[in-house]
Amino acid sequence: MPILSKENIKRAYYYMKRNGLVNTYNAAKEEIMEGRKAPYEPYVLSEDEKERQRRWAVLNDSIKFSIVVPAYNTPKYFLKELLSSVLNQTYHNFQLVIADASEDNTVKRELDFYLKSLPPEKHVERVHYMHLTKNVGIAENTNEGILEAEGDYIGLLDHDDMLTEDALYEMARAIYAGKYEDENGGSDKLFSRTNIVHGRPKMVFSDEDKCNENGTVFSEPHYKLDFNPDYILSNNYVCHFTVVEADLLKRLLLRAEYDGAQDFDLVLRVWMADDRPIVHIPKVLYHWRCHSNSTAGNPQSKAYAYEAGRRAVQAAVDSMGWDAEAVGNRHLGFYRVDYKSDPFKFRDNLGAIGGRVLKGSKSGKIIGGAMDGDGAGYYFGMPAAYSGYMHRALQTQNVEALDLRCLRLRKELWPLFEEVTGFAYIDTLATGRSDSDVVINQWDRIFDYRTLPKDCDIPCLSYDLSEAIIAAGYTLLYQPEWETVWKK
Repeated sequence: MPILSKENIKRAYYYMKRNGLVNTYNAAKEEIMEGRKAPYEPYVLSEDEKERQRRWAVLNDSIKFSIVVPAYNTPKYFLKELLSSVLNQTYHNFQLVIADASEDNTVKRELDFYLKSLPPEKHVERVHYMHLTKNVGIAENTNEGILEAEGDYIGLLDHDDMLTEDALYEMARAIYAGKYEDENGGSDKLFSRTNIVHGRPKMVFSDEDKCNENGTVFSEPHYKLDFNPDYILSNNYVCHFTVVEADLLKRLLLRAEYDGAQDFDLVLRVWMADDRPIVHIPKVLYHWRCHSNSTAGNPQSKAYAYEAGRRAVQAAVDSMGWDAEAVGNRHLGFYRVDYKSDPFKFRDNLGAIGGRVLKGSKSGKIIGGAMDGDGAGYYFGMPAAYSGYMHRALQTQNVEALDLRCLRLRKELWPLFEEVTGFAYIDTLATGRSDSDVVINQWDRIFDYRTLPKDCDIPCLSYDLSEAIIAAGYTLLYQPEWETVWKK
């Protein structure tokens, strides 16, 4: 899309109204830099790969999937592409449920016409059409289809979107294994130890991308994190393609009071339902179509959905007994959990809270903060004003390591700190300090890194401490609004 397109100008206008001129300038600058990267091309399965997947499916077909599509006045072209994407799956044990809330029989007529044109091997009997007596909203319409589903797992597909041909194959493999496994024995940079789980998962989700209205140009691939509890409270990054264990989904259903964010509310409740694993497949398996009426193409078209999303986060926070408030942040569809009191008091498994470290000034680049299990920084080198890939650098999330220079540790772990680092944990006021190195909005005490010897290896100590905290059964929380300015 051209930088000065009508759509981008409209987006910039609404963004400036919410966030001011400076933030809009920085966001535009970052987007221009992103636009200079190589164009995205979706992976296309070879015929050999398709045949291999079909052979595997013949031997491993005990899991049945139901794909539920809530339809409403679906354009003929969209319907045909959706049907083709489902009926061409390399994994064949599935049912397609179309819950049609259209006032007339146009969708049914087009559906019958298309299915009659297909050869017998496409197994059109897998398609189950139901005409709803009335249109009662996206959540309740979808629930009608969910209750008709016969599968072991149920996936939701919007009536104008498409699946990749290997979507159900990859879902089946992950469910059988209880985790995602790379077929080629390689590793993926987004495949972390948090994704290695055992037992049949309650939910599996994949990466996704977007396509134009004609389904000919693909863009904006969303390569997702493995399931991350605190990050899911900031936005519905799980989104598409997702399948949920059928009994659980039929018990929870979608809630009409969250129409517009009903899928986000569902993901939050699935997460909190029990301790069974959630698996992420780091492959694009879903094409989200962008057009003038879709949220993907025009975020302003469903502004009510973002408020519904905020309420869904608030409901999740309340159900967990947290003393906190869900508020929107500068990007539509993204949220922040503001704690009204000390989270250590009601989050028993929370070991430490950390923020980011900036070089030289509050507008400097990020040189410390969130790190992965190998000690590599997540957002190091990024200007403080930027929001990063999918705005991830601005979102609260669970991480594998935190930087000592901007860290608050629960008091029960102070002895562990001394055991690991060899130094006493000494805290200090985070606000009102004479050197104004630290800016933290909510809490007034953090570890005083100035008490460490000047020649100590801070990255190594940070990683060792973080590893010990996780080994003790605690989680680490990264809050990027916490900042330390490193002037050395």
